[in-house]
Amino acid sequence: MKFPLFFFVALFTLLDLLLASFALAQSSDLPSPPIGPPSDRSGGQELSVGLISSLVKTKMETIVKSTNEYLKANGHRPRLELMAIRVNKPARVATEYTNRPNQWFAKIPMTIGLKVSIPVLSDRQIYIPLDVNISCQDWQTGSGKIKVVAQPGPISVEGGNFLEEVVRLKDYVDGRIKSNLPNLWPISVGSNSELPCGTIGVSPGEPPDYRFGFVAYNKPVKIPRTEGVRAVPSVEVTFLTLKRLSARSLYKPVEEIRLEAYANHTMQQSPVLTMREGDEVNLKFPAFTLKAAAIELLVIIANINQQPHDQPQDSAFDAWRKSMNFSPGLHTLKIAKVEKQSAGPGRPKPVFTRVPAYELTYKVTNTNPGLIR
Repeated sequence: MKFPLFFFVALFTLLDLLLASFALAQSSDLPSPPIGPPSDRSGGQELSVGLISSLVKTKMETIVKSTNEYLKANGHRPRLELMAIRVNKPARVATEYTNRPNQWFAKIPMTIGLKVSIPVLSDRQIYIPLDVNISCQDWQTGSGKIKVVAQPGPISVEGGNFLEEVVRLKDYVDGRIKSNLPNLWPISVGSNSELPCGTIGVSPGEPPDYRFGFVAYNKPVKIPRTEGVRAVPSVEVTFLTLKRLSARSLYKPVEEIRLEAYANHTMQQSPVLTMREGDEVNLKFPAFTLKAAAIELLVIIANINQQPHDQPQDSAFDAWRKSMNFSPGLHTLKIAKVEKQSAGPGRPKPVFTRVPAYELTYKVTNTNPGLIR
C-alpha cells in the first residue's frame, strides 16, 4: 500500500513535536530552560558596549592608582600600570540555576591586562578575565530594570619567575578588584539612573573591536486590563500530592522536609513535612494561574529541602511548550537524590548515581485554550 507524500510530512512533523515536547518534559540535574525575557524588539533602547568598557577602564584606573599609593607607602618595589582592556564578543546567554527559574541576559566578556614593573628585575603581566552581565531584573512583573554586574575570574601572572612579592601583589590586586569592580552601576543616563526594561538582546558588533556593539532592550509593555477573567486565556497549575519513594535510605528513615514548588516565577513553600518511605501527603497550595499570552514555556521546578537548614537540597523540573498548549492534564515529576560511591578497587573515581526519592503530582489546566495561540 502506497502512502501520499503529505502523509509522511505530517507524520514527521508530529514526531518532531512529540520529540521536542519529550526533550523538555523531563526531570534532570541540569539547569531548566530559560523562561525569558524576550529578545529586543525593533525601535528599542541601546546600551553601548563602549560605555560599559569605559566604566571598567575608569574603575581599573582608580584601582591601579590606589594600589600604587599603597605599595609606595609600605615600601614595596613593584608598580602597576594598566596596559589594555580587551573586549570579546558579547552574547545573549542564560543563567544556569538548577533550583529556580532561569532567564536570558547579555554577557560582555573582557580581559584586563596590567603590567607589573619591578626595578632591576624583568616586568611581569597580570591578566584578569571579567564578565559584565546585563540583565532585565524582574522583567516578568512588568516593572523590569536594567541590572549590570561585573564578575571577575581568577587572576593569572605571566613573565619571569613568580617572585614572592609578585604573588603578594597578585593577591592584593585580586582583593581590590573583587571589592570594587562589581559596583559599576547605577550610572546616570540622562536624568534617570534606573532604566526600565521588558526585553534584553545583543548586537555584538564586528571583530576585532566589539566596543561598537550594544545591548538592546525595550521598555515594559503595559498589558491592558481585561474585564472578566474567564475571557483571558490562561494556564493553571495545581500541585496535588507529594510521595516519598524508596531510595535506599540515602538520608534518614524519617525526613523533615519542605517542598518548594515553582510554576514559572510563582513560588510556594510547604510547611515542614514529616516523611517516611511510602508516605504520601495532599498539598494545600493554591492553584497557580499564569497568563498564557505572556509566556512561551511553562516550567515546573520542585525542590526538596531537608530541615532544619534546607540542606541537602534535591531538585527537578518539567518544561512544557506553548505549541503543545502547555500539555494539559496530570503529570508526575520525580525528584532524585544523589548516591555517591567512593573510589575503590576497580573504581578509580567516585561514581554518582541519581535515585528517585520523591514524586510530585500536579495538574495543568487551560482556560480558553483555543485563544492561547
